[in-house]
Amino acid sequence: MTGEEQGAAVGSATERTRESYDRVAGEYARRILDELDHKPLDRALLNALAETAAPGPIIDLGCGPGHVARHLQALGRQVIGIDLSPAMLETARRLCPGPEYREGTMLALDFADASLGGAIAYYSIIHLAADELATALAELRRVLRPDGQALIAFHAGRHVMRMDDWWGIPVALDFHFHAPETVRRLLEEAGLAVEWELRRQPGPGEAQTERAYLLARPSAVTLRPATETDREFLRRLHHVCFRPWVEPIWGWDEADQDRRFADAFTTEGRSIVELHGRAVGTIRTTSRDATLVIADIAVVPEHQGRGIGARLLRGVLAAADRAGQPVRLQVLRTNPARRLYERHGFTVEAETPERFFMVRRA
Repeated sequence: MTGEEQGAAVGSATERTRESYDRVAGEYARRILDELDHKPLDRALLNALAETAAPGPIIDLGCGPGHVARHLQALGRQVIGIDLSPAMLETARRLCPGPEYREGTMLALDFADASLGGAIAYYSIIHLAADELATALAELRRVLRPDGQALIAFHAGRHVMRMDDWWGIPVALDFHFHAPETVRRLLEEAGLAVEWELRRQPGPGEAQTERAYLLARPSAVTLRPATETDREFLRRLHHVCFRPWVEPIWGWDEADQDRRFADAFTTEGRSIVELHGRAVGTIRTTSRDATLVIADIAVVPEHQGRGIGARLLRGVLAAADRAGQPVRLQVLRTNPARRLYERHGFTVEAETPERFFMVRRA
């Protein structure tokens, strides 16, 4: 499918979704408007978001008849409801006045960069395929303040359900059930760090699907391409990170390690890991024989144990999965990072007295 064809397909799906919700707006509001009265966990999570989100407006993506926006507004927050459906927005303005309501799509948010204190997507990502969800989350990251929060609730699953009749009203809707680990990965790829995840089983009268809730913030960890000016930082990083694992095997000769570092130094395929704009690590990948190779991954000791390395690893694995590639790396026997790699699906395919050679199959 060409880019134009993909764009037309997305536009067509968006139009079908808009028209379907225009048709069901009244009945939807009648059935859903008071649902928070029977969902104490949902109310508690919304209350926590209202209290802890950064200053500035909170957007309610896919706001529907406005009941969630109304709840947040009653807690003292400025709320802007966004929805595709003009009929749904008119229903929200009539039944849940107070918040501002705008027609729009989460795929292209009409807000300035870093202008919002928070965002919620309560079961609204269900109409987005995985590639659209990636776009929506990138937009979400763009408009959130650095200290903002995003709360996402969705039906967990791995399938698509198509509906042509809803409460006796003709519709044309695709419901995409996303796996929580997929949503988490896409959030991380968009630059949002997941702080916590909850799941619950359906309550009485609810659709019989597992519910998932993720709270995410813009990540303080960013990547940038390495340059020649990073050479000294990388030399020191290599020494401080690898000396504890090299010394028990071969001993540690500082001058020899400097020579080895200089001989192997390259910025090709290498990124610098920054935390709040300060260099704290590196990752370098290469490709060889249709395999993605992690040539180097290191984080300064004072920032180890905070999940930075695991996040870097997940990013590499996600890229490999999209390309259908296996991932290989090697780790010294003395390095406990082997356990991290095993948790992420790596297995030992070869070994020497000093090293394990590990692979994570496509």
